[in-house]
Amino acid sequence: MTALPPPRRKGPLRPLGFGVLAALLWGGWALYVNASAGAGPAARATLAQALLSFSATAGLSFVLERLFRLGRTPLRGFFIAAVGTTSISASTMATVHAIVGTPRILATVGPTVALGATFFTVYAWGLRSAASRNLPS
Repeated sequence: MTALPPPRRKGPLRPLGFGVLAALLWGGWALYVNASAGAGPAARATLAQALLSFSATAGLSFVLERLFRLGRTPLRGFFIAAVGTTSISASTMATVHAIVGTPRILATVGPTVALGATFFTVYAWGLRSAASRNLPS
């Protein structure tokens, strides 16, 4: 029995694709919740949220893939990537909100961190699964 060939490298397409999906989802959410404020404010909120969501999701997806490669085994890579990316994301958000004086930091970033942690864990598990399939027997 021969080993499976390594998967084709998609380069930056996967993280950029995730970034586009996040921009559409959260930009659309910003449009929905700000529509009553008028076209101008709703458009600004939509553009700002779409750009922030794209940048954070694509950037952290690149970070996650890099952290995964630091592990010497797929399982170690999974833990390093899932925990490391979630920690970077949560600490960055909490720090920025502390700097700008957000009164309820945990309530503000909690849902995003929870959703992000889930995304990062599933993404890292997918990388672990793919890497495990390609190990020589």
